Amino acid sequence: MILVAGITGRVGGAAARAILKSGTPVRALVRSTSKAVAESLRAADIVQGDLGDRDSLGKAMAGVDTALLVAPNSSGQLELERNFIDVAVASGVRHVVKISSMEAAPDAHAPFPMIHYAAEQHLKASGLKWTILQPNFFMENMFMFAKSIREQRKFALPFGNARSASVCCNDVGEAAGVILLDGSGHEGRTYRLTAGSLLSFAEIAEAFSRVCGTRVDYVDMDPEEFRLNMSRFVKSEWHVNAVCALFNEIKGGALEITTTDLQDLLRREPESWEAFATRHRSEFC
Repeated sequence: MILVAGITGRVGGAAARAILKSGTPVRALVRSTSKAVAESLRAADIVQGDLGDRDSLGKAMAGVDTALLVAPNSSGQLELERNFIDVAVASGVRHVVKISSMEAAPDAHAPFPMIHYAAEQHLKASGLKWTILQPNFFMENMFMFAKSIREQRKFALPFGNARSASVCCNDVGEAAGVILLDGSGHEGRTYRLTAGSLLSFAEIAEAFSRVCGTRVDYVDMDPEEFRLNMSRFVKSEWHVNAVCALFNEIKGGALEITTTDLQDLLRREPESWEAFATRHRSEFC
């Protein structure tokens, strides 16, 4: 039995679909059984639980051999991930696959990658078999700017001329599914999941321009203006500061990395920005 935490999210859902397609049973941990589960995932054994509730985690992990840990970014994320790992040890889980961050490193300064790095270290010290996936910038982050692209033909981010080798959540989830189904060849490994080439955000805007048939511009926003803008919509000062610190690292080149790890796991080319924009054309154009 494979446990997937985060099945209602994009990465967890894609991983569960890949596993179910193989005929392997999936148990899905969800915070609320009333939350909609996609039709393609209803074959999973849905269990209500919470990363902060060790009793519910223990029930979800009963009879589980391998588990996928996906946790949302928050100030309490490290405690939640440690809970998951500790209960996995106590429940006899053999292998945990963790979705981390490309910026996770001992010298990280932004809260999100610092949290991911600390959780990685906790997993490595737990005695469990482990695999860590560190994805580059998620293409789905652009959904925050769908209305701006659709109506104003532009999007604004404080990244300067920084480049990324962005990936889509479906590809990352599918790669996690490959590892969960065939863990023995992936234990003790960290995969850095990227596209094959680096693009600036101005070049990403060009991809949207080609798909939408009209010019879309990237606006390099002043970081303080971005912070002020974000604080109008996000009430948590901690979260605003964490995002701005992360974006400052991205502006400094933290995502300017390419590997063949994702291509090797998928045995195909990762989805391109143009293919992603085409798949979601109705939202962006």
